[in-house]
Amino acid sequence: MRILVKTFLIDSDAPVDALQDALRSHRQSFTSLKRSLEEADRELTDPMWTHLPEYAALIAELNSLTQHVGGLSSSIGVQKEVIARQRMQQVIAALQSHQTDTDTSSTANDGMLREFLSGVGPVMRALTYTCKRTLVRLERAISTGSRMDASRLHDNLELALDNFNKERSIALRRLYLAFGHRRQWDRIRAIEDLFPVYFFLFSLKRFARQLQRVVSATDRLQQAENRGFWASVRQRLANWRSCKLSVTVQPVWEQFDPKSVRDSLHNLRPNTAFRRFTHVLVRIGTVVRKFQMRYAIKSAIFAMILIAPAFMSNWRDEYQNYRGEWAVISMAVVMTPTVGGSNVVAIYRVIGTLLGSLVAYLAYTMFPGSRIMLPCAAFLFALPCFHLVLNTGYPRVGQFSCMTFTTVLMSQYAVYEDDELQIRDVALTRAFMVTVGVLAGLFATNYVWPYEARVELRQGLSDFFVNLNLLYHKMTALYSKPWSEEQMQQGTTETDPLLPGRQSEALSETGRIERSTKEFLALEMLLQLQLLKLQDLLALTRNEPRLKGPFPREMYACILGHGQSLIDRMLTMRTAVMDATWVRHIRRNFVLPAQEERRQMCGTIELYMYTVAAALLLKLPVPSYLPPITETWRALIRRVRALPEIRATMTKWDEEDEQFIVYFAYVIAMGGIIDDLKKVGECLRELYGVVGGRGQFEACFEA
Repeated sequence: MRILVKTFLIDSDAPVDALQDALRSHRQSFTSLKRSLEEADRELTDPMWTHLPEYAALIAELNSLTQHVGGLSSSIGVQKEVIARQRMQQVIAALQSHQTDTDTSSTANDGMLREFLSGVGPVMRALTYTCKRTLVRLERAISTGSRMDASRLHDNLELALDNFNKERSIALRRLYLAFGHRRQWDRIRAIEDLFPVYFFLFSLKRFARQLQRVVSATDRLQQAENRGFWASVRQRLANWRSCKLSVTVQPVWEQFDPKSVRDSLHNLRPNTAFRRFTHVLVRIGTVVRKFQMRYAIKSAIFAMILIAPAFMSNWRDEYQNYRGEWAVISMAVVMTPTVGGSNVVAIYRVIGTLLGSLVAYLAYTMFPGSRIMLPCAAFLFALPCFHLVLNTGYPRVGQFSCMTFTTVLMSQYAVYEDDELQIRDVALTRAFMVTVGVLAGLFATNYVWPYEARVELRQGLSDFFVNLNLLYHKMTALYSKPWSEEQMQQGTTETDPLLPGRQSEALSETGRIERSTKEFLALEMLLQLQLLKLQDLLALTRNEPRLKGPFPREMYACILGHGQSLIDRMLTMRTAVMDATWVRHIRRNFVLPAQEERRQMCGTIELYMYTVAAALLLKLPVPSYLPPITETWRALIRRVRALPEIRATMTKWDEEDEQFIVYFAYVIAMGGIIDDLKKVGECLRELYGVVGGRGQFEACFEA
């Protein structure tokens, strides 16, 4: 938080280099907390088990808080783009021989940005300090178990938020009244670039509100810990069916999966008992085709093949002499779901086995049967092994080396009086059987239902953009139609809620906003988890051999970076529009008058995302002409600029005008999403080429 606010306020001492590392560690917390919670749910003897529902609620609130940090970082990126554009305009104007309007406009723009930041800077720092102090007290309360004053923390945050909202409105009013009274439209046009920066203030406000929910969840956890053990157990068992420990809503995309639309010729809705039975068979087949099931099946089959000689009378003695179980264990260790993961583990396994066997052979040859020197040798060899495990990027080498050393040494020491069995034979047998197991595991992973990281990365990216398209569609539908009770009924239209629940209850606009907020947070979290999984797959691609040449990891990493930026931008924009009063005024004064231009822009953006998803899935050349998202966005901006409400907002100030400014900022900030999508399109052109070649399409229409 401190780094983000300092960067936003353009402080000279802002540690910008540490910002990306901090954001990366925050995003990794999605998977780590979820995994830890699932593991804790299986520890029935731990006293914490009785309070896991409260821990799950707290983790869900913390994940939502982390998502708001992503929105703040997106606003920082918007501000950097504004500053870079201003400086470029100033450089271009300075190179010209005479002063231009661009120079005046950009200079005024830069001055207004700094003036606005100086106005809200003190209250932003005060709110940030309050949030930081609250987080410190929460950390102390959770780690030490000390009681905290939740009501006092709530009051401090509420007071800081009130001061922040007041000073924010004053700074914005001062900014517009300085130019609006004189109707200086050229200078007013210049401050349009400042509108998206205003989203940072909304994200900071939402962060503080979410922090209040975290305080409440922590207070409920402490109250649960103060209950007696048996009272907690009874409550946990009584609410067993309703206690969902997942930190995200279980699977949202099964309720609204874009790839399984019903009532189409390809996917008919089952109307008879026979059709319902065949659909059950299809679902069973879908589960069997998942890579988890295939991995389990082939692992069991190959383990059965390797262990079968132990149950045959003709092969049992040879199996025992050559320690065939070492091959089975090695195969189980080497086999991972992905080809790249198995390849790297196999290399580490072979290197560690050879190294451990060699050192064990030398140690036993120097000190045969010594009860003093052999343990000392094991201790000395374990030191570099654990150094590799703890302090380097090759922990598996140290682990396998130490394990092989102790196995070979102890196997020989146990029968050191047997003259027929030599340490050389034990070391060679170990190396040979481990190699057999490694080869079996590599064969199973690479040639039996292979799960290649690069293929799954490409298909996962396609699914990511399909789901992102659905998120954008739902975000657009949020304020496109009035929120009547009829639209809250159960169905499958585009305005239906995203998550299951009791839809027949009449909800107020405030209740609908709160419900929609939770739904969008769940969807955004699933997209973030999907993106983290794709980043792990990208890291595994370097271990997969490719005869066609090196895999273009940098280009796919660029696409993943733009995907992260799209998630953060959409979260920031969605945060600004989740207000019932805002939706009512904006629909009447801005959405309806510019309906056709908005329809064109939203349609081309959805078509662009669909084209990107299809290109990634098919791995075919990109069309020469992609949907004109920039042109439709500029047309919407021109239409909104011409609305009388915008001109009235810029020449006189009213309390409602801040809502109009936020919508205008929303429209302008769409340019960031469009820029990211266009950069993704350029990456696809580099990856798969262009139909007909670059430039030939435009050459057909030149005069």
